[in-house]
Amino acid sequence: MTLSELPRYRGALAGALAFVVVGTLFGEPWLVALAGIPVSFVAYGSLSGVPDPSIALSRTAEPERPVPGDRVRIRLTVRNESDRPLPDVRVVDGVPEDLEVVSGSPQAALAIAPDSEESFEYELLAKRGEHDFTEPRVRVRGAAGGSYRDLEVPISGAERVTGRVFVEEPPTRRETATLVGAVPTDVGGSGIEFHTTREYRPGDPVNRIDWRRLARQGELSTVNYREHRGVAVVVVADCRPRVDVVPRPGAFSTVDLCRYAADRVLQAFVDEGQEVGIGVLGRRSKPWVEPGTTDTLARGRVALRSVNDGEWAGPELQLSTVSDGAVLVDRLASRLPAGGQVVFVTPLTDDYPIDVAEGLVVRGHPVTVVTPDLGDPDEPGSRLLAVERHTRVERLRDVGAHVVDWTRSDPLPLAVEAAEVRT
Repeated sequence: MTLSELPRYRGALAGALAFVVVGTLFGEPWLVALAGIPVSFVAYGSLSGVPDPSIALSRTAEPERPVPGDRVRIRLTVRNESDRPLPDVRVVDGVPEDLEVVSGSPQAALAIAPDSEESFEYELLAKRGEHDFTEPRVRVRGAAGGSYRDLEVPISGAERVTGRVFVEEPPTRRETATLVGAVPTDVGGSGIEFHTTREYRPGDPVNRIDWRRLARQGELSTVNYREHRGVAVVVVADCRPRVDVVPRPGAFSTVDLCRYAADRVLQAFVDEGQEVGIGVLGRRSKPWVEPGTTDTLARGRVALRSVNDGEWAGPELQLSTVSDGAVLVDRLASRLPAGGQVVFVTPLTDDYPIDVAEGLVVRGHPVTVVTPDLGDPDEPGSRLLAVERHTRVERLRDVGAHVVDWTRSDPLPLAVEAAEVRT
C-alpha cells in the first residue's frame, strides 16, 4: 500500500501567495482578502485525508464453463469492511489478455458506505482454452481528491474463464475394429462375460474348460466369453475456407467451433485408450496424424492450431483439392484399417460432407458426423440456412451416416445421447 500526493492544489497556493504580494505592494486590502479563497481550498485538501480502509473483493463468472463464442457475465463486488465511508474507490479488473470486453466496463468509480458493498458488471466473449484473470487494481482517494492510496487486495471467486465444449463420450457407432478394448461385440472368445459354449478342441486354455459340465455330463467343452474390442477412429475437422462463417457480429466462426469440438472428441478417445488419429482440412496445409501415433493428442492439437498459423511440419493428407469429396474418400480409405471409423466434424454449410460420408459408408467405414448449429432464428437469412442444413442432415442419415445434430444451447453429450436414441 502506498500513499501518493496529487499536485491538485499547488496552483491554488501559488495564487494565494500572488494575491498577498500584489495586495501588499499596491496597498489594496481587497486583494489580500481574495487570497483567502484559494487558501480555503488548500486547507480543505489538507484536512481531507486519505482513508486507510479494509476492502474485500470477489468475482463471479456466468456461465462458469461457456462454449466458445458465448458471452460471459463478470460481476465484481467491492466490500467496505471498515467503519468509515469511502467516498472515492477506483477499481480496474484484470481482464484476461486474450478476451474481448463486449459489454459494460471492467473499471468503476464507487462510493461505499461503512460495512457495505457495491458491484459492477461487464461481459467477455469466451474463447477456447483457459484464460486467467490478473490481479485487479484498487485506488482509494480522499474526499478532496488531493492524494490517494494504491491497494493490493486479494480477490476470491472466479480466477479464470474456461471456454470448452463438454465432450464426455466420443460420438461413434458401436461397431468395432479388431483391437482389444472397451466396446462389447457379438464375437465369442476371451473375456469376462459369458457368451456361448462349444466342443473342446486340443490346445484350448485350461481355464476355459467347462468343468461343471464335465462333472455332470462327462462331456468336455470350452466356454466362450464375450470379447471387448477397441475402436479405430479418425477424427476429421472441416476447416475449409469456404465453410468459415461468422454467424453474428462478435461471435466466433464455424471453423473455430469445429476445431474446438474436434479437439474435445480427440481427447475423449485418447482418454478411453482407443487407437485414434486426426485429419484437418485447413487453409494451406492438410495435417494428418496416423491412428496410434505416439502423443496423438499433442500432435492433434498442433494440427488444429495450424489452421490459423500454418505451421505444420508433419505428414499431410496429400489432397490436390478439397472441392471433390471423392479425393478425400480415397485418401482416408487408403489409410484406415478395415472397418475403421470416421468422425467428421463439420458445420454442414455445403454438400461436401455428404459426398465424403456416402463414399466412406460404401467402402465399409462407419461415419459419424458432428455438426454444430450456429444459426440465429431471428435472422431471415439464418432461417434459410437452417432449412438447407436440416436437409443435409436428413441426406446424411439417408446414406447411412450417424449424425449428431448439436444445438449450442445443449451440452454436446446430450446431443450425442439423443442421436443414439434416434438410431
